[in-house]
Amino acid sequence: MGLSGFGDGTVQVTQYRVLVPVMKAYPVLVIALGAGAAAMFVVAWLMRLLYNLHAEGNVRIEQAVGMPGKVYLTIPAPPTGGAAE
Repeated sequence: MGLSGFGDGTVQVTQYRVLVPVMKAYPVLVIALGAGAAAMFVVAWLMRLLYNLHAEGNVRIEQAVGMPGKVYLTIPAPPTGGAAE
């Protein structure tokens, strides 16, 4: 029997309840609710970890002044002489 989520506990409770009187199903119900709550907290914790993985992605030009860099485009020289455009 593997870990497949919230449905596992419910299936176990309903199968157990059919086999024995209703009063003996309560421990299984408590275990199923506990397992569901634990799974909910684990998923919430994982989502919080994923949310914290975001990147800012902003470029701060003031931190780039004077730093070496690589030019990917040809920068044309300013026009010399001739008519003003």
